[in-house]
Amino acid sequence: MQNDGHNRSFWSYLVTTLLLFADFSSGPSFAALPDRISVADEAPDLFLALDDTRSELHSLATEQPAGRYRVRLNGGLGDVFMPLSAVRLSLPRGDEYEVIRDNQLTHPSGSFTWFGHLKNHGDDYRVVITSRRGRSFGRILTPHGEWLLESDDTGTWLIDPQEAGWLPGDLSNDAVPPPPTGEAIAPDSSTEKRLPTTPGELAQMVQTQADASSIVDIMLLYTAGMAARYGSGLQARLDYLIALANQAYLDSQVNLALRLVHTAQVDYSETRSNEAALDDLTNGSDAALASVASWRNQYGADLVALLRPYNNASHENCGLAWLNGFNGQALNASDGFAVVSDGNDIGGSYYYCDDYTPTHELGHTMGSHHDHGHAAVSGAYPYSYGYGFDGKFGTIMSYFYPRVGKFSSPNMTCSGSQVCGIADYADNARSLNNTRATVAAFRTAQSTRPPTTTSSLLSNISTRGWVGAGDSVMIGGFIISGSAAKQVLITAKGPALAEAGVPSVLSDPLLTLYNASGQVILENDNWGTAANAADIQARGAGPRYGLESAILTTLNPGAYTAIVRGVGATTGNALVEVYDLDTSNTASRLVNISTRGWVGAGDSVMIGGFIISGSAAKQVLITAKGPALAEAGVPAVLNDPQLTLYNASGQVLLENDNWGTAANAADIQARSARPRYGLESAILTTLNPGAYTAIVRGVGATTGNALIEVYEAP
Repeated sequence: MQNDGHNRSFWSYLVTTLLLFADFSSGPSFAALPDRISVADEAPDLFLALDDTRSELHSLATEQPAGRYRVRLNGGLGDVFMPLSAVRLSLPRGDEYEVIRDNQLTHPSGSFTWFGHLKNHGDDYRVVITSRRGRSFGRILTPHGEWLLESDDTGTWLIDPQEAGWLPGDLSNDAVPPPPTGEAIAPDSSTEKRLPTTPGELAQMVQTQADASSIVDIMLLYTAGMAARYGSGLQARLDYLIALANQAYLDSQVNLALRLVHTAQVDYSETRSNEAALDDLTNGSDAALASVASWRNQYGADLVALLRPYNNASHENCGLAWLNGFNGQALNASDGFAVVSDGNDIGGSYYYCDDYTPTHELGHTMGSHHDHGHAAVSGAYPYSYGYGFDGKFGTIMSYFYPRVGKFSSPNMTCSGSQVCGIADYADNARSLNNTRATVAAFRTAQSTRPPTTTSSLLSNISTRGWVGAGDSVMIGGFIISGSAAKQVLITAKGPALAEAGVPSVLSDPLLTLYNASGQVILENDNWGTAANAADIQARGAGPRYGLESAILTTLNPGAYTAIVRGVGATTGNALVEVYDLDTSNTASRLVNISTRGWVGAGDSVMIGGFIISGSAAKQVLITAKGPALAEAGVPAVLNDPQLTLYNASGQVLLENDNWGTAANAADIQARSARPRYGLESAILTTLNPGAYTAIVRGVGATTGNALIEVYEAP
C-alpha cells in the first residue's frame, strides 16, 4: 500500500479544493477525438477470443443452432474517451474487413452506439452496434450478406440469418390509409422549392444539414413480452433501434433525427393482430392503452410506437402504421401511430422481422410508401415510394431484400454502383425532407422534462496525462453530490493507449481510491484480480489489458480522490476514467472532476474528457490551473497553462490563455471555482449533450504540473 508522506501535500490540496465545492451543483451526442490520436498500424479485433483463447470464431458454434456464434465484443468499442478508430471484422465464413469508425453516440440512458463502415465500401455497408451494461445489439451488412448481434442471459451472439435459415417476415398490407378525421396539418409547400435537384444544391444541403435538421420526438411503448425477451438489455435494444433509424436518415441525406422522449411498459395483449393493436393504440380503446394520449401530450411525442415480440401466427405481419398524407392529403397528428413486431418469431418458425422494421413503419407515419409494385395508393407525394431489385438490394421502405440502410433517392448509390431511386418516381428521401418539419410540429417539444434519465448531467469523466514519480503521479478527484449512494467504475489504463498511437505509455498502472479524509478505500493493481472482476468485465468500459486497473464500487455522496502510480515507480502516459453506472439515480450525480498531473510537450499534454448525458444543454466551467498548485507545495508547476475545448468531431469550440481575457471574464470571476492567478485559464460555456475534450498545454511548449477541472455550473 503506497500512502507515503511525500504525497500528503498535493493530496491535501486537491481534497481541499474538492471540499470547497462539494455542494456545487446545479441527448444524443457523437464522440470523437482530435487528430492527436491516430489509428494503430493494425486495427484491433471487433470480436475477441472467449476465455482468453485464440480460437477461431467458427469453432465457437459447438452445440449451437446453425448460424449462431458466441462472441465477446471488444470493450474498447464503448470507450468514449479513447474510442477505437478502426477494428478488424473477422466473420465465421472467413470474410475479413477493416471497419472505419464514423461516429460514436452516447444515449441519455447511458447506452453507447458505435457507427462504422467497411473500408473501401463507404456507407453502403454499415456496422452499427449499441451496448449498455454488457448487453449489445447490432447489424453488420457486408457484400456477402447481413449479420445480427444480440445479447441474452447466456452471452452475446453473432447471427447469420441466412445460415440460420431465417426468412423475412411479412410486411404486406402494413400501411393503412387513415380514417378521414384528425388534426390535419398542411405540409409547408415552400419545402418543395428547397429540395436539391442539382449536384451543387445537393452539396449545399449536405453542408447545412445540421442547421436545417428537424427533431421528431418519439415515445416507445413495449409489452411484458419485450421485457421478458431482452431483460436487462431492453433499454439497449430500444436505443439501438433509434440509433439505426437516425443513421439511415443521415446516410440518406434526410435532415431529421428521432429523439426518444419516453418509454413505458404497457399491459397489452401479445397476441392481438397488429391491425387491432393499431386501432387500440390510436384510440386508447384498450384499458392498457387508455393513457397513451395524455402521455403523448405530457412528453411532447410527435410519434408513438408500440413494440411486441414478433408472433407470426397472430400478428399477421411485422408491423402496421397509418399511411399519413396518403394520396397527397394533409398530414394528421392523430395518425402518428405505429405498431412493430420485433425480432424472430416467438412461435418457433423461421420468420423474423428485421431491425429496420421500426424505421419502415415510422416512414409510413411521415408519408412514405413501399415500392411501386407493392403500393396500391400513393403517399404524401407522387414520388414517395421505395426502390430496389429483388436479390440485389431494397431500400428501407421497399419489399426487396437484402435490405440496405437507406431511403430511396436518385442522389445516392446502394450496394456499390446501384442507384437508390429515380427522380420524381422513387424518392422517399425527398418526401421525408418535405414532411419532416410538419411531423416535428405534431406536438410541442417539452423544454422542461421530469427528473428521469433524460435530465442532463456529467455521466463519464476522464483525463489522460503523464504519470511520473514522486509528486508527479496523476491524481483524479471527483465529487458525488446528492442524497443517495452512487455506483461508479474507476479505471486506470496504460497499454490501451498504445493502440491509439500514444507513445511512452504506463505499462502497469496502480489505482488507489481515497475518501475525503485521506483514507484508502480501495486499491487495485491488475483489474482481473479484483473480487468483482466479472462485474467489471460485464460493464463494457473496463480495461482491455490485464495490467490495467479498475475499481467498481458504490460510494456515498462526497469528495473522492483516485491516484494513478506506476508499479515499481515506472512512468508513462496513462488514462484515468470515472463512469457513472447509474444515471437513472437522480438522487445523486457526478458534479465535478479535477485531475492533477504532468503537462509535457507533444503527445504528453494533459487531456480531459467528459460527457454530458441527457436532453438539455448544461453550463460547465472548465479551468486549467498551474501557479495555484505551488500554494500546496507542489513542485515544478506549469506557470502558464493554455486550455482548448473540442467538440465530438474534434473541432475547436473555445480556447483560452489567461482567464481574464475571456469575453465573459466577469461571469467567470463570479464563480467560486474560478482561477486565482491571471496566467491560469478558464472556459465558461453552455454545451449540448455530448462528448467533449479539453486539452491543457503549456504556452511556449513549457511543461510542469497542472490541474484541470470540470464543474457543473448552476
